[in-house]
Amino acid sequence: MNIYIDESGTFSFDKKNQQHSISCVVALVVPKTLESELFIAFEKWKSSIPLNKKEINNEIKGTKLEEDDFQSFLLLLSLFDVLIEVDAIDLGLTADNEIKNHKLLMAECHGKSHTGSKINTLYDRDIIATLSNQNYVQILATSSLIYKVLNTSINYYVQRFPKELSEFQWVFDAKDPNKINEYEISLTQITMPLVQTTCMNEPLISIEGEDYSYLKKYFIHPDDILEPLKSKSSKESDFINITDIMKDMKFMQSHNNIGLQMVDILVNCVRRGMSDRLQFSGWKYLSSLIISQKNAISITRFGGVMEEKARTILENFINYFNTCGKEMCVPDHLTDKVPLKKGYICWSYLNEIPNGTLAKRITQEYY
Repeated sequence: MNIYIDESGTFSFDKKNQQHSISCVVALVVPKTLESELFIAFEKWKSSIPLNKKEINNEIKGTKLEEDDFQSFLLLLSLFDVLIEVDAIDLGLTADNEIKNHKLLMAECHGKSHTGSKINTLYDRDIIATLSNQNYVQILATSSLIYKVLNTSINYYVQRFPKELSEFQWVFDAKDPNKINEYEISLTQITMPLVQTTCMNEPLISIEGEDYSYLKKYFIHPDDILEPLKSKSSKESDFINITDIMKDMKFMQSHNNIGLQMVDILVNCVRRGMSDRLQFSGWKYLSSLIISQKNAISITRFGGVMEEKARTILENFINYFNTCGKEMCVPDHLTDKVPLKKGYICWSYLNEIPNGTLAKRITQEYY
């Protein structure tokens, strides 16, 4: 499967908007078996967009789109069995000193972590301690996102396209074509150990009875697990080698990559929806791409202050996906009937902005 990742926002406090400063990172997960057909459909959709909403190179940026554009784009994606994951933060609700203290504590903890030939949760504490607060926040959000992408997509696609679990390609939007920036370097030096640590403390969930054999090459054999960690493992598949599963990682310019163009539109749709700068009609069909569950949208937090203040502008957007979204599991009566070419898609949305009992919940199903 291919995973395209982009971000929107500065990941720093915005003096112009002291109450809210929302940034987010979004991953679009596309099974390789669907990608060619999806990209052809996207190029056809692009041809319907007016020239004044396109860049010189014919690329479409989410910042230029309006409600109707987002709606038609999301309806296009709803026909393909793809997923998105989101991690967001409201820096308007977080003090710089909270981030700094969190960063120093993280550096100290991981400076004492375990490492081995197959498990690496260790990095030079000086690297993370010297990061700017802005880059540190983005790295944490990206780490959280990657863990959730693995936890969700593995279990989703093992029921539909199990062969997709054999290869993972990660494509990140490169901001500068001439050099690798601090954030991009940190993805290998810091993000991978952080994700590995999360996988150790919260092993990836598996669905009983499903065939994970295509994922097996990423399992860490018990002989390669360090003694201090063996007590946390009950079976080989409790540990996934993040270095191996993320070895195919690329940084590309979005105008050269269709997947990155699509995730650029998605991340702008998400951020504008969260910031209340996009009407409900523009983002309601995001539920065709997000698994419906509690905490479907991940929020990066620092300290306890934000827990109380977070009941703000983000709440309506986040709560929408607690009840509206994509179903994780294929129904038992369809398990043997789901064609591997298309998969099984079942998702729901509200016909109008949530308002008590007035909104009607509508379900779509394809297989």
